[in-house]
Amino acid sequence: MIRLALLLFIAAFTAAFTAAKLLPRNAGELIWEAQTDPASQKNECAMYGDDELVICSTRPGNVFALRPNDGTTAWKHEPASSPDETIFSASGIAFGENPTIGKYMIHAVSEGFARFDPSSCVVYALNPINGEVLWNSEKLEGACSGTPVVSEDGVYVFVTHNLVGSGTFTVLVANLAGLPLLSKHDPNQPFSPPGIFHNPLEGYYQGGSGNRNDIVVWAYQPKIDEVGVGTSSVFVFQLPIGFQGEPNDLRVRILNGVTWQTQTAPRIFNQGYSMNFAVTKNSYRSWNGDFGDTVNRFDKRASKSVEFVRGDPKSQAPFAALEMSSDSSAPMFFGGTAAPIFVAFDSRLEEMWSINVTFPVHAEARVSPDDETVYFVERNGKVHAIDVETGDTRWEVSLGGIPVVSNFGQSKSGKFLYFNDQSGTVKALQVADGPSPAPSAFPSISPSKFVPPTEFPSITQTVSPSSSLSSSPTTRVNLALQPSSAP
Repeated sequence: MIRLALLLFIAAFTAAFTAAKLLPRNAGELIWEAQTDPASQKNECAMYGDDELVICSTRPGNVFALRPNDGTTAWKHEPASSPDETIFSASGIAFGENPTIGKYMIHAVSEGFARFDPSSCVVYALNPINGEVLWNSEKLEGACSGTPVVSEDGVYVFVTHNLVGSGTFTVLVANLAGLPLLSKHDPNQPFSPPGIFHNPLEGYYQGGSGNRNDIVVWAYQPKIDEVGVGTSSVFVFQLPIGFQGEPNDLRVRILNGVTWQTQTAPRIFNQGYSMNFAVTKNSYRSWNGDFGDTVNRFDKRASKSVEFVRGDPKSQAPFAALEMSSDSSAPMFFGGTAAPIFVAFDSRLEEMWSINVTFPVHAEARVSPDDETVYFVERNGKVHAIDVETGDTRWEVSLGGIPVVSNFGQSKSGKFLYFNDQSGTVKALQVADGPSPAPSAFPSISPSKFVPPTEFPSITQTVSPSSSLSSSPTTRVNLALQPSSAP
């Protein structure tokens, strides 16, 4: 009996100790809050450098750089506009660097109205240290589609931009003040934001063998308020092998015709041999290839298809792209669906676990640097910290009830998260043990609001089991495509 009692005591102590470890001492504490502008879908708070600044894009097109230690404003960028133009942004932040202009950040701003033509897209390159405009592109026809992506060498910026019923893909040269190098127009349907993979082992499609230049992929996007899914396509762009700057050598290829569309960029991984999309009808598609495997190439049928309970409307795609863990070859994936479900997949899109929540998840998830915790936020501002392996809830905290639909930032250390809501209030949460961010060297523009300990939001801890196309430079070329029934 004594031995049994001792064993039970040890088991209880171990369980209690394990449960205690699930909640770091400062997990979910509100460190500061700062007022910016409202943030909408596809806007973002992103970390610059070694946690030097929190840079947040906003729906009105303004960009705010906040000091991570106290939330004060280091700089603010307001895009140029004319009195008769309406400015808006559905862009996050991208970073680049090259020897000519040094380090820079990219942000895209639209002029006009998303629901009506005409509209235009302007891409800004800013100095991330002080917000100085290094260059801005000419006005590109159609509103910007999500966040532009930057080549590994920082020389090229790739952006998609849409009129109400058509899309265009454009390549800008960062070293030449954003001069357009190529522009390809499709009259059939708007384009999704582009995804990029730097330095793949090859272009994983027919005609891409041996091409290690960055690969850019995108697809058709539903028209605004469009219900149902029509004919669709997936596209790819790579600079040709040995490219010397001649625009006539550039081409966009149609990878395949598909039966779905998407509103997010794809995730490409595994040295450029694997890719997944979040697509219409609350589904996901995955290509799981490898060197020498021609069956699972990106121009073939998807290797895996997964569908969840439909959202509203029933054709709605997941609102955000899946987030990856740090394993570049076989990562885990995490994200919200179009319904109130948060799901985890392995690298081959096999479901690991899922969680039913109250509201849909519009923002991308974030995975801690040690790959042990995944964070996500419901639309109502409720933040969840989840055990990556088991799907158990570690803790939950409410940001106050204001909707959060933009992507949130995570410090490089993994100790802090930064959320911007639809009222424009940025809130910094400490989510892991460790010291507060070091004071910033950047001069202050405006104060932020420190939150004393008595104002920390309540935290709920849960420990439960629980074929090929070419064009002349900057010339619009129609991409004709016959309907296809391939998935």
